[in-house]
Amino acid sequence: MNKKVSIHFTLEKPVIDYLRSKFSFTDAEIKNNLEIFEKASKQIDILMIVSGLTQKALDATNPKGYIIGALRKLIE
Repeated sequence: MNKKVSIHFTLEKPVIDYLRSKFSFTDAEIKNNLEIFEKASKQIDILMIVSGLTQKALDATNPKGYIIGALRKLIE
């Protein structure tokens, strides 16, 4: 069901814009990880956390993977 739902129904526009601009996430990549983003947005201020992780993520070999992994750890 999540595959048919727009990312805009799950995430706020500022979060989507930040993921796109800082990490070059595509809508498809966000949608593939929508479950993690959705759980994280319900438990934490996702924009604040991701913006705090930006420098470490950009220094990582795989910045997108770093963000996904960090969010996964935070929600577990």
